[in-house]
Amino acid sequence: EERRSSSSPTLMPRARRDGVPKRLMLLCSAICMVTTSNSGLLDQTNCMSAVSSVLELGGITLSASSRRPTYLQIYEGVRNGVLSGQLAPGIRLPPTRVLAEEWGLSRSTVVHAFDHLVAEGYLDARVGAGTFVSSSIPSTVRHTHETNFRGLSPATREADSRAELSRRGQLVWDQYQTRRKLSDQPCPFRPGVPGLGTFPVALWRKLSARQWRNVVPRSLSYLDSMGHQPLRVALASYLRASRGVQCEAEQIIITTSTQQSLMLAAQVLADPGDPVWIEDPCYHRAEASLASAGACLVSVPVDEEGLDLEQGKALGVLPRMVYITPSHQYPLGYTMSLRRRLALLDWARQHDVWIMEDDYVSEYRFEGKPLTALQGLDTAGRVLHMGTFSKVFTPAFRLGYLVIPEALVEPFRAVRSLVDRCPPFIDQAVLADFIDGGHLSWHIRKMRTIYAERRDVLTTAILDEAPDLLEVDPQDAGLHVLGWLPHGVDDREITRHLAENGIMAPSISYFFSRPPTRGALVLGYAGWNPPQLQESVRAMARTMRNVMRDR
Repeated sequence: EERRSSSSPTLMPRARRDGVPKRLMLLCSAICMVTTSNSGLLDQTNCMSAVSSVLELGGITLSASSRRPTYLQIYEGVRNGVLSGQLAPGIRLPPTRVLAEEWGLSRSTVVHAFDHLVAEGYLDARVGAGTFVSSSIPSTVRHTHETNFRGLSPATREADSRAELSRRGQLVWDQYQTRRKLSDQPCPFRPGVPGLGTFPVALWRKLSARQWRNVVPRSLSYLDSMGHQPLRVALASYLRASRGVQCEAEQIIITTSTQQSLMLAAQVLADPGDPVWIEDPCYHRAEASLASAGACLVSVPVDEEGLDLEQGKALGVLPRMVYITPSHQYPLGYTMSLRRRLALLDWARQHDVWIMEDDYVSEYRFEGKPLTALQGLDTAGRVLHMGTFSKVFTPAFRLGYLVIPEALVEPFRAVRSLVDRCPPFIDQAVLADFIDGGHLSWHIRKMRTIYAERRDVLTTAILDEAPDLLEVDPQDAGLHVLGWLPHGVDDREITRHLAENGIMAPSISYFFSRPPTRGALVLGYAGWNPPQLQESVRAMARTMRNVMRDR
């Protein structure tokens, strides 16, 4: 087995150094090269220092105590060596018996790894000759993997990925690039974050356990693409009572989010390039979802009465769809007046325009009952009503719903079945029990009290700590307030400096297609208790004063 081959290079010279076979040192060196990126070769002595029981492979450790199977670590090390070019084609590897003895492993472990490598074509096993690195792997493949192994610059990787994108993929990427810097910034004051510590974990665990105890096999198969029927029945009853929505269970589709509802609606009702009206300012994720679906977005101004229909008409672009947040405009917080609602519905009926109503935080109105949904006023079947439980519970709770006109049920069912079927069954079943048991209404009533208190704490803290920096108009609904800056102050600059100090307060300019007449910060308060809000306001005031002093 140790005889040199005259036809190919070998890794098995017979000489030993300090009791360690040189062939094993060579193999260790090769694997170390595989697992070391740009730092060059590891010192061979260091690589062999723990070979009796643990082999250090530049970040990969072969050890009996490792959670990763030892055979898999050997397999990956040799495979990467072949693909990166560190193990050249035709090189003969040491026998599995010798490696097993030197590593203190069972020979079957090494054989298992080599068998995988042979089966996948990285190695060639020749009876009577040994195991060799395959010569059949194209050099272009080895070069590609070597380049990836050594690492590409972020700019090069980005350019390569963009070159292969579809037009729709390019739209998604552009939207993501525009938004991600703000979205990745830290809290506090991050808008849209509910009170995470208020989720009824114990009750949810109890309902979930009951569902698993009673689960039947057919529930684990493919389900109706529209969603779990008991949940749709419970939601229809809840929406009729709480929001005045006119619907039956058959008109409800269970989705994962408002974004998914929007993209689904755009796929069914609009062709790429069709104009879609959006509010100005607009919720950026809705804007991104519609743009990525291929819609041609047209921004229509919003004032204290909501979307300005007359200004929209003056643009001379008849849309296929209109996206609005009439109950609590995001981010301005205005409620669409009844006059505007009726005018919009009449205009949509006359021109066959679809209206997508985003009812994202309608439950959290602190004075009076929640307003009737726009869909409840629709007599022509032109409104699609959507909502989400991410704000009711937590962002990790990925369940939402889309209420569609009766005439669209079957087309939506067909498209939904091709997208991703439906969310997990157990989550839907537990939510159905939660609603049927009256827990949802109880939870929302409790959260209204908590959020109203937090809103008051935030506005009071701003009045105490920063009356000269921010003017706050407490809103009677939603999960954020607007802090208006002094005239002439760039809200985008303030947002950047706050982010550098661990505070996320998006600028109102971020949501506008045109510069607003006055800068403001969007301040979420729902996710933080009173002491946290008070301390965050003090930190925000210090940062803002430093910025304005240096201007």
